[in-house]
Amino acid sequence: MSRWPNIPLLITLLTAPLLINSCYSTRWAEFDTTMKSEIGVKNKDYYISKWGPPSRGAKLDEGGEVLTWEWQGVSQGDSQGWKKTLIFSPDGLLKDYNWKYWGMPLIAF
Repeated sequence: MSRWPNIPLLITLLTAPLLINSCYSTRWAEFDTTMKSEIGVKNKDYYISKWGPPSRGAKLDEGGEVLTWEWQGVSQGDSQGWKKTLIFSPDGLLKDYNWKYWGMPLIAF
């Protein structure tokens, strides 16, 4: 038996978390691009039909509305999830948005 570690396996174990993280980064970059293009174009009914009912919502004093969709899960004791919040103008069109993603740690020692 060799005293040297299995180099390909070691490289895979060290780079896999980085690749997974970059996939999430790419996914959220694409989400940003899509959302920016939909400001002033898509209305709240579109998002409700696409994403389902929001987790919560609130009316704004100036007549707009804020809707939030959330998801959270646990894998091997580590929490991960996301929250997408959309702000709509009084006429129901997307005015702004924000999102937050939290994930499992990249490497747990």
